[in-house]
Amino acid sequence: MHVRHLQKQSDKDKGITMAKETTVRARIDIELKTEAEEILHQLGLTTSQAINLYFSQIVLQRGLPFGINLPGSEEKDPAE
Repeated sequence: MHVRHLQKQSDKDKGITMAKETTVRARIDIELKTEAEEILHQLGLTTSQAINLYFSQIVLQRGLPFGINLPGSEEKDPAE
């Protein structure tokens, strides 16, 4: 994955400082990307908006916003 940072210039005449932005590039399977973008379109979201939501959830939850398990493994009951 490649990340490029961009900082917008402040508008000196208006005294406005624009937010910093970054570009995220990742290799994604074309069929997965197409299917995901169709769903996002139905939700009224762009790919960039969805990635921003995902990153926000990572920060809020201090980890991935979903569990990750090995195929065929089941989550163990902590009471056991």
